[in-house]
Amino acid sequence: SVLLLSFFFVIPTSNAASSYDGVSPTATSCANDATTIRSANLWDPNQNTTYPGGVIEIRYSFACHTAWARLTINSNWDNTDSHNTNKATIHRNSDGREYTCSVPIGGTSCYTKMVYDYGVTSYAKAYYNYYYALPGHWWNFSGKTSSY
Repeated sequence: SVLLLSFFFVIPTSNAASSYDGVSPTATSCANDATTIRSANLWDPNQNTTYPGGVIEIRYSFACHTAWARLTINSNWDNTDSHNTNKATIHRNSDGREYTCSVPIGGTSCYTKMVYDYGVTSYAKAYYNYYYALPGHWWNFSGKTSSY
């Protein structure tokens, strides 16, 4: 006797990919299984500090094959000065598509919209420019994850 096995593979189409591009992970079920797969601290190479400015992460949904960036400002740095600026970016390597977010003044974190990255790679990067009132100068933190 002969046993015949059939396997069906669902390969997402470009329509499936584009339906996730630019969408908030919390607007879908993609955030439900999110995990941090890459992270990097934000450092200012010109300052001597034991505290990073924050952390940039790639959050990933294995169910949706999507990635997004999350920036968290370190609680050791006061993010209430209106001079402070920051931005997190998710970057898909195959076509350069990017989405960004900024932590609002007084806030602690933000996350970008998603990129669909089945079969390709993406990375996350961020900066945090912090005005240190005493002695009155800028700290320019930045960081970038490796690609996943």
